[in-house]
Amino acid sequence: MNYKSIYDKLRKYNRAKYRQLEICLIIAIVFVTSFSIILFGPIVQQTFPDGGDSRKQLYMIYVATLIGCWIFTIYSLALFFKYKSREMGIQLALGAKKKLIAKMLAKEIRKVLSKCMLIGIVLGLSVSVVIELTFEKVFSGRRDWKYLIDKNGIIVVVLFALIIIITIIYLSRKYTKKADVLDLIYEQQKGETVKEIGRLYGVFSLFLIILGMFLGYVVPIWIAYTKGTSMPSFWGATYLISVLGLYMSIVYAIMGHSKNRRKNKYYKHLLSYNMMRFQGKQTVKNMCVVTLMLIAGMFAFFYVPQLRSGVNVYEESEFDVSIPMPKKLHLLKNKELEDASDKYDVKIVNYHELDFVELVGSGIERDWNEDNQLIEEYQERYKCYEFISESQFENAIGHDVEVNKGSYLLITSPEANESFWEKNSDLDCVTNLINNTKLKLSYGGTIESVSLLRNGVKRFILNDEDFYDITKGITDDHQITQILFSLEGKDKNQYQFSEALYRTLLNRMPDKYAVSLSYDPYQEFIATTMGKEYDDYETLELSTENKDLINYWKYYPIIKPIINTEYMQSTVVYFIIFLYAGFICMISVGMVEFTRIKILSINNKKIFEIIEKLGASKRYLNECLKEQLRKIFILPTALSSVVIIAFTIAILRGNDNKFSKLDAQILGMDLFIVMLVIIMQYCIYKCAFRKAKKMLNISKL
Repeated sequence: MNYKSIYDKLRKYNRAKYRQLEICLIIAIVFVTSFSIILFGPIVQQTFPDGGDSRKQLYMIYVATLIGCWIFTIYSLALFFKYKSREMGIQLALGAKKKLIAKMLAKEIRKVLSKCMLIGIVLGLSVSVVIELTFEKVFSGRRDWKYLIDKNGIIVVVLFALIIIITIIYLSRKYTKKADVLDLIYEQQKGETVKEIGRLYGVFSLFLIILGMFLGYVVPIWIAYTKGTSMPSFWGATYLISVLGLYMSIVYAIMGHSKNRRKNKYYKHLLSYNMMRFQGKQTVKNMCVVTLMLIAGMFAFFYVPQLRSGVNVYEESEFDVSIPMPKKLHLLKNKELEDASDKYDVKIVNYHELDFVELVGSGIERDWNEDNQLIEEYQERYKCYEFISESQFENAIGHDVEVNKGSYLLITSPEANESFWEKNSDLDCVTNLINNTKLKLSYGGTIESVSLLRNGVKRFILNDEDFYDITKGITDDHQITQILFSLEGKDKNQYQFSEALYRTLLNRMPDKYAVSLSYDPYQEFIATTMGKEYDDYETLELSTENKDLINYWKYYPIIKPIINTEYMQSTVVYFIIFLYAGFICMISVGMVEFTRIKILSINNKKIFEIIEKLGASKRYLNECLKEQLRKIFILPTALSSVVIIAFTIAILRGNDNKFSKLDAQILGMDLFIVMLVIIMQYCIYKCAFRKAKKMLNISKL
């Protein structure tokens, strides 16, 4: 019998113990492959706004997922080499050369890697195909989604595979270079001790957690509102203080035991305390990883309830259709609309036309200077705003409104809040450039009307007398016609009519008006007068396939059947993508925790056997094991839950400086998610406890 046959027999005998490495590798590759293909595919790229907060959050969770998959692979490798080290030690004791062992180990690892990489990539591609084709089928005819494997996704998968390969090669060489046979044989009993610490250490760790969140989130907001200055970009690094506090609190939970007050409790759990201390560094690292992965996972899950905060504002529109267009163009006529409604078997009701007048209004330009001080510059002629009279508003919307002479009402949405950069009361003067007349005004409040909102333009209501005085001599070139009407009929017919209307509007709109939100007629007039080219805006592609128009086109129409469908589709995509990301993070948490418990059981097995021989009952050994597992599960869960809830409350409160009823509902759903995560952790704990008892041979009392 040669060494190769001995190696094969040992490998065959311990085959079941190595299966976890294969499973972890396959799961990691499946998650990374599927997530990468979906992230860089058309679903995310066409749905998540480029540069938007949702896409940034998804990328952040994606990075956390990559790190999490890599980490639980490392833990699986550590467990693999825990088992393998004993085999290597036995072979060295039998006279095998280290080069031969390294060669056989490398050959085995190549086989495992090849099989796992192939299976993982195939399964990952299959998952991404199923998800993308499901979306394509569900939204057939509404979105131009085709299954596409983007090169960026492939690059990430390849880089992740290379990192896994390099990690495995490094760890395998590290173990094969061990010269001491006894070190290899008893590798499973080695630990890393952490020194004992006092109660002050725990208090200081909590202080650092609170301090980091206060400095990173509260201080910049407080400074901006009270001192009129912004914090430098590097100030965000203050959040790292909270990360340090999390680490120290975990260290304290493992090592901070004192017999000063509760001596009975101290001596009762003395064995479990010291066993945890004996493996302190490994346990602390594991608990930190689990805490951060739980935070990332819950952060992903929390985005689902927060979709309610981005509720479709146009759902509150008084009319089904609201179309702004330059009055001089006459793009749509009543007869055309009636013919189209007959064709699609819908009925147009409550039809109105309003003419908004463009006037130049005053404003305050706010910005940070080089010293991070807030600069406010008042300009009497700032930008173009649009105005209607109170009687026009009452006639169209049907709400009685009273505007005092010399004042104005700002038209807003129900969820609108005053911006830090633009205050509702900034306007105090309007100018008619045709006859160069001015009108001094004061802020009279706001009024809600979703139908009269327009992208990138503030709209106001004036007293009838003031309106007619200031708009004398205004031509069609400075007026915006707003067409308003509602629809009656089957939902399908309304959608088809709306699609045809939207397509006609885009086809007829001249390229001159394909402008982004930043376009301002007055600023263009100033630039032209000075002989300069006005380019402070973007020219957009007016196409039904361009999904950015709803957010960036200045003349985008409110057509509820289309907007509601688009909103529903985007919400479904957000829901599934973030749910999938959170699911990956939680699977990673479970794999890391379960692997850590198996390593802990291997390391403690000899100690448990010795203690049992000294007379300890199996019930006592069960309590020792429970005490260790509780800390490993309870502390990361508690810390991550408190941190993510506190962070969520700060965000909800900081968005609009108030805590609304909707915010309370979101927080309630977030708390429900936390409860589900706690239940998940409890289930993993019970399974891990059962497995550990079996490995330690203490399952029977």
